[in-house]
Amino acid sequence: MPYELFWHLNPTKLKPFREAYQKKLEVEEHGRWRNGLYVMRALNACFGGEYPEKPLSFGTAEESRERAEHDGYTQEEIDNAREALVMNLQIMEGRNQRAKAREERQRLRKQSAQESDSE
Repeated sequence: MPYELFWHLNPTKLKPFREAYQKKLEVEEHGRWRNGLYVMRALNACFGGEYPEKPLSFGTAEESRERAEHDGYTQEEIDNAREALVMNLQIMEGRNQRAKAREERQRLRKQSAQESDSE
């Protein structure tokens, strides 16, 4: 809505603009939610799941949520996959921490060797 128009309309005539803005926000939120579905499926494929054969079909947000909830998996399978993902991420984090600690030890050894050589 243009700034000038805002100041010349009464509040009841502003309602359609507000509703249009609310609808725009809902569409954007649905897009973010759909993007989250793609990320979830990609992560699932990285950890042993199957990559989807075709893209998610377009529909309303409610239809998409319902389809995602009943995607052929039981709640127990979803919980097990989520738990496996968390465990894999924890393993990756532990490996990363050990690698950083190893690099730090090597750096300190190299530094102490250089100091002893300079004496």
